[in-house]
Amino acid sequence: MSALRHHRRSGNSGRKMAAQIARQMATVIPDMDIALFVAKCLTCSKVKAEHQRPSGLLEQPEIPVWKWENIAMDFITKLPRTSSGHYSIWVIIDRLTKSAHFIPIREDYRVEKLARI
Repeated sequence: MSALRHHRRSGNSGRKMAAQIARQMATVIPDMDIALFVAKCLTCSKVKAEHQRPSGLLEQPEIPVWKWENIAMDFITKLPRTSSGHYSIWVIIDRLTKSAHFIPIREDYRVEKLARI
């Protein structure tokens, strides 16, 4: 098995390696031995294929200069209905001061009504 691991086409990728060993030595080695061999293989554990695009450089968001110049918003929905008929909360946060407003609303409010609030 170790000779197969160092073969130039083996690639040292865990599942690929196990499949290759299983194909070539199916009658000689039980499945558990192949899985154990690949799990303990130092080269297989160090060399992993990357399945994601490399991430870009981290960019800092621009720091606001004035209060309420840059805000973040979110909606908290599916809450129990209040006596006034509201069952959602509109959360508006100032990114500079971290102060927040929590406004009770209903989910059926249109954008125009939210803009007036």
